[in-house]
Amino acid sequence: GPSVSFDIDICSWCGEGETLYLCGDENSSCPHAFCQDCLVTHLGDDFFTSKVEKNQSWLCLVCDPKPLAEFQKALLYGREHSIFNNKNASVFGPD
Repeated sequence: GPSVSFDIDICSWCGEGETLYLCGDENSSCPHAFCQDCLVTHLGDDFFTSKVEKNQSWLCLVCDPKPLAEFQKALLYGREHSIFNNKNASVFGPD
């Protein structure tokens, strides 16, 4: 798998993390690392095993944000449907 970091000591997602995986982009000096806990928790075991653990050229979520597309869709949906964007909605429910 990609190199496991002992130099970078924080996960770019949670700011903590035990086992960190560095970006595998050999053409850059990407400073990002992501911990196994965040990758598994947020993107699943299958993603971690197939895309990170067994892949020397894994690009981190900053260099290749495609795995975050579902998060982005959910955030955009939430923003568009927020009661704070709807001038007819009340935080306290219907009038």
